[in-house]
Amino acid sequence: TREAYQLYWKHLKPDGVLAVHVSNRYLQLAPVVALAAQESGKEAKAVYYQGNDKNAETASDWVLVTSRKGYFDQPDFKDVATKIEPIAGLRAWTDDYSNLYKILNW
Repeated sequence: TREAYQLYWKHLKPDGVLAVHVSNRYLQLAPVVALAAQESGKEAKAVYYQGNDKNAETASDWVLVTSRKGYFDQPDFKDVATKIEPIAGLRAWTDDYSNLYKILNW
């Protein structure tokens, strides 16, 4: 939620990076995090790790959030950090509002 998200930023450096694990088979959580980032004036990008050949169970999805200018232009992220596609009609979650139906992975 927005309130919990703001609490994270109180404990991080102003130009820090928040990594949010969003792997979920049934819900599209990345757009929820992206909206919270946008409301806070921060940039969010998704990083999808496909795992390795020996163990596909190591795959994971992450959203990196930062206010550090040029962070995603670094060589380590330029080719792997991707734009998060918004969900039409999705609004920011708060302690008083969330909508799981909107983020179901049909």
